[in-house]
Amino acid sequence: MKRLTQLFIALIISSTNIIAQNVNTTYFLDNAPMRHTINPAFQPVSEFYLPLPAIGNLNAYLGNNAFTTKNINFNDGFGFVLEDDAYKKLPNFVKLGTDVQFNLISFGWAVEDYGYVHINSTERIEAGGFFPKQLFGSKQNTGLELDPITATAAMFADLAIGYSHRFNDKWTIGAKAKLLLGHGYVSGTLDGLDMQQDDQSIQLNYQGKAVMAGLIHTSLLNGEVEKEQFTSQMWRYLIPSGYGSAFDIGLTYKPINQIQLSAAVVDLGFMKWKDAEYANIAMDTTISSISNYDNIISGINAFNRGLHINNVEKKAYRYMINPKLNIGFDVNLWKNRIGMGIYSQTRFYNSYVSEELTIGAAFKPFNWFNIAASYSFINGNWSNMGAAISLAPYDGIMLTFAADYLPFQHKNVNINNNIIKINNNANIVNLSIGIAVVTGTNSRKWKYKDDDKDGVFNIRDLCPNTPRGAIVDIDGCPIDFDADGVPDNLDKCPNTPIEAYAYIDSEGCPEDLDQDGVYDYLDRCLETPADLAHTVDSFGCPIDTTHQVTLATESADDMDSDKDGILDKDDACPTTYGVPENKGCPQLKQEIRNLLQKSLAGIQFEFDKADIRPESYSLLDKIADVFIQNKNYTIEIQGHTDTSGEYQYNMILSQKRAESVRNYLIEKGVSPDMLTAIGYGPDKPIADNSTKAGRKLNRRVEFQVTYEEVIIKYINDKVEGNQY
Repeated sequence: MKRLTQLFIALIISSTNIIAQNVNTTYFLDNAPMRHTINPAFQPVSEFYLPLPAIGNLNAYLGNNAFTTKNINFNDGFGFVLEDDAYKKLPNFVKLGTDVQFNLISFGWAVEDYGYVHINSTERIEAGGFFPKQLFGSKQNTGLELDPITATAAMFADLAIGYSHRFNDKWTIGAKAKLLLGHGYVSGTLDGLDMQQDDQSIQLNYQGKAVMAGLIHTSLLNGEVEKEQFTSQMWRYLIPSGYGSAFDIGLTYKPINQIQLSAAVVDLGFMKWKDAEYANIAMDTTISSISNYDNIISGINAFNRGLHINNVEKKAYRYMINPKLNIGFDVNLWKNRIGMGIYSQTRFYNSYVSEELTIGAAFKPFNWFNIAASYSFINGNWSNMGAAISLAPYDGIMLTFAADYLPFQHKNVNINNNIIKINNNANIVNLSIGIAVVTGTNSRKWKYKDDDKDGVFNIRDLCPNTPRGAIVDIDGCPIDFDADGVPDNLDKCPNTPIEAYAYIDSEGCPEDLDQDGVYDYLDRCLETPADLAHTVDSFGCPIDTTHQVTLATESADDMDSDKDGILDKDDACPTTYGVPENKGCPQLKQEIRNLLQKSLAGIQFEFDKADIRPESYSLLDKIADVFIQNKNYTIEIQGHTDTSGEYQYNMILSQKRAESVRNYLIEKGVSPDMLTAIGYGPDKPIADNSTKAGRKLNRRVEFQVTYEEVIIKYINDKVEGNQY
């Protein structure tokens, strides 16, 4: 069998795909704040988080797509060998990869009721390469001609700002914008590679093309490199020589409270390197063991002596970075204490696609303690188990550890007389640790609970004890469109008139206590005897069936037609049940008041136009429903502006906006006779026009509601031949 050298091990460590790698098991930890790197729609359960520099969010990845460590026999000396059976199963090209990410500075905080802001800065060292199958062949100590090798490596920082918003109990959407600052880049293709090796050295002969930028440049590779010179070059790492941008976008959807679907595309963008060096390269050299730092420098010098660089050309180099598609499905039981789910991560690298499917389960007994286990299925092969744990006190330090490929089986290998214990059945190592300061963990969790299960989070629920099954408005209160005090889900008479409000039963229907066939709110004789109940007039009073005369003796001065306790002579609305504070006319119910109050800021128009914005339709639809159910309303729709601009223009604009609202309500079925539209321009401010906040309040639409009193006169028809 052919031995692969430690130089090749170094190549594995430093040349892999340009794709940021997250630990998949972290997906199942609800309380891990950096979980938003998987999907920007995910929101931490804490009000605020601040990871520590470096170790606050550290991820390390190393792996390949073809073989596991159990397929490798490590030998003393220079390298290791791959078993024949494993070699036969290799694809034509083997992808090798490594990725290291560590936190520079990151923090995030909750905004208002539903939002979350993230600001993150991360340093990333990533690389990728595709290596021909022949490189893993079985011949030893002989020359080997290989198919082309392609490899890419990059070092860069990303500065990101993201925002996630919960629109309701079902939908959450998030996005993140990233500025990429490149420090070093190299990519190349090696053709006609010929390699001969033994236990102590490797002889290389190849030619190819390369692109280098930033810290990695041709001057570093020309001539002898001393240890001090090699170290001194590192200052160039701090100066960005490449720039780019990327975007993340994601969403979550809960069809029911126990199920969540999520999807996100991350790292969708590009990088551009200024003054990149395009060069032809050739190599003819022998390199000995590189087991320590001094030998690494010696190896670099030997590499340089045999390296020939020519046809160097400087120009900008631009390429797309490689995105990922993350999709998840979760089921949560026992009040979210137990979770199970499936997480799919698809990585795109040029024309290569890598698919990883992970199933997992989580136990979340407390908001500050989550533990999860997972099992992965990579490119058609089952891999190893993963585990994760997150300890987050309500206000304090959060500790997170996650690994996708746990080393349940080990074996000892001897590399240069050093015994190293490694995982015996893994092709990937993927670890993550995090230490962060978190605050407000418990309070934020409560806000996004829905204790009465009405679909409105506690923090927004004005009626937190709504009975099950009730249909609620956006404030979590039962909808009662006829405003009789009985929620629609219990109301068997959903169109009860206002004048009947004081005379309804528990099912929302008008009462008739004396059972004379006339509802109490219309009945002027509420205690008609049972033997006369079948002979009453339209006012519920007994009739002298001999002469067809009402037997009521109530005088006009003592009449209270609407039974609201206010005599008709003092009642501004004598046939409509009302309240003394409103001169006998009905007072708007609190639910309707709240709805109309929202119109002050909730009805939005296109800038400098009278066109109603679509986001206002829902509010106007609810207002229309209230007006349709209460046909005795008369409504003045008032348009108002601030003092910006010319007075006459504002008067015209306010009139047009009021008319737009009137026309919309008419289209929804409100009677035109109920509605008038008047524009008052800037004449009726409710706030200070000298401030931005005040001007915003003054730009509004108001509804002035009054009652149209309809008095019905009943006339006794004269019956021929009767005496009065």
